[in-house]
Amino acid sequence: MSREKRNEAVVRGFTDVVMNAGHVERIREFLADTFVDHTPMAGQATGIDGVVQFVTTLRRAFPDFHETIECAVAQGDLVAVRVTGRGTHLGEYLGVGPTGRVITFAGMGMLRVVDGRETEHWGYPDVTGVLGQLGWTLPSLATVDAEAAVAHRADRAQSGAGGEAV
Repeated sequence: MSREKRNEAVVRGFTDVVMNAGHVERIREFLADTFVDHTPMAGQATGIDGVVQFVTTLRRAFPDFHETIECAVAQGDLVAVRVTGRGTHLGEYLGVGPTGRVITFAGMGMLRVVDGRETEHWGYPDVTGVLGQLGWTLPSLATVDAEAAVAHRADRAQSGAGGEAV
């Protein structure tokens, strides 16, 4: 088996055992002691403890969570994946209480695998899409821009920098 295929197998193993089956106690089988997550969620540590925290929080919120690797491409020690995650929202997630909704989201990731363990991770899940499916709405950019413009004009007027107060 080629190095690329072995590295892809490590990434798929992590997905099956840790993400899908929830066996966080087996995480060190897949992650090097020096593992670094370059794109952690807010408040998440960048090492192995952060991954344990992330998986535990995710699976508490979505007990039936399942991630499917739709596509994997390996080159050298890097493995790129396109994933789809699915789960039923039965616990708090990102400040949103349980809704009972089934959510589906896409994500992309890049992992470095060295000596049979993941050493680095860069991940880009569609968090905005998840929150939208849970009923949370973002203000439109037009609303945000208008509110910012009003605040900016008021600040300039108060400071004597010109512009009219609204």
